[in-house]
Amino acid sequence: MKMTDISGTGHKFDIRHLDRLTDPARLRLLDIPLLARGLDLPEKSVLVDVGSGAGIFAGAFLDFLPDAVCWCLDLRTELVDWILEHRAPGYGGRMKALPSEESCLPLEDSLADLVFMVTLHHELEEPVAMLRECLRVLRSGGKVLIADWRPGSRPGCPHQDRFLTASEITADLTSAGFMEIRQWQTPGDLQCLSAVKPLA
Repeated sequence: MKMTDISGTGHKFDIRHLDRLTDPARLRLLDIPLLARGLDLPEKSVLVDVGSGAGIFAGAFLDFLPDAVCWCLDLRTELVDWILEHRAPGYGGRMKALPSEESCLPLEDSLADLVFMVTLHHELEEPVAMLRECLRVLRSGGKVLIADWRPGSRPGCPHQDRFLTASEITADLTSAGFMEIRQWQTPGDLQCLSAVKPLA
């Protein structure tokens, strides 16, 4: 999928609501230190944030892992530019940002220790194709983390009919070739699943 216009298309995020992505309260949706510890990430991890928005969760991972680097990828060049101007400078080169196409990530094979997606999975046109791209850029034994809205969690949201159950996300991960799928016990409106790229 090519980049879309500023207002979003259908179920894509409308970046005129950028303030929602930059609000520090958004970090309360996930306990990033808990997840990072539970995923047993290397200290010098290479992370990839797919659909990074304003990079707020990328920053939270980098705050917890001071020797890690993170690639922030998003369809919207406006968001990539915002990260490069407003968030990346505070991380001394450890946060990088690139425009991306859906299901075609601009990164080399076997690069990352963790690929993560926050409130993105329900927006994907071809979720299995995207997860296969995640598999490609992960190192052997690397992990993917999906955090997305629970069905019924956002009454009134026009896109809630797209929110998937944990079983449906698990099926996507399995179809893409991941194994060791784990559902995390998380409070609140987001459900989290992780999975592992099989060892070569």
